[in-house]
Amino acid sequence: MKILRSLAVMLPLFAFGLGTVEQESLTDSGDISRFDGSYLGAVESNGVMVPVLTRLDSRGRSYYYMNEGERLVKGSLIECRASSAARLWCDWQDEYGRGVLKLVFDQNMDSFSGEWTTPGDDNRYKWNGVKMREGLE
Repeated sequence: MKILRSLAVMLPLFAFGLGTVEQESLTDSGDISRFDGSYLGAVESNGVMVPVLTRLDSRGRSYYYMNEGERLVKGSLIECRASSAARLWCDWQDEYGRGVLKLVFDQNMDSFSGEWTTPGDDNRYKWNGVKMREGLE
């Protein structure tokens, strides 16, 4: 319930995203621990921005919780890899399907803007977040 309340409070702050992610190729797949942390934000789902908690973990335990009002949808983020010092790609998977998530972090690694896609669909959907302070995770 605490996660639901936190996500609901944060939604207005992230409803419009922080920009778009341009096309690029993977060039740096080394250590990705610089991305580790919990991020509160919003993700575009069915045409609206909904609260999301994104947990990035370089040890392979990355996931997200998307708040759909009365319930949380849990998803997995797998095969995460860096495309540059401040860009991360992950494959996402949940009960609705699977696809690719591309994130671009700010210079302090405190927030990201991104987009998610699904195979065979040219549309791109927003996903953003701001890093939670330690102790609130």
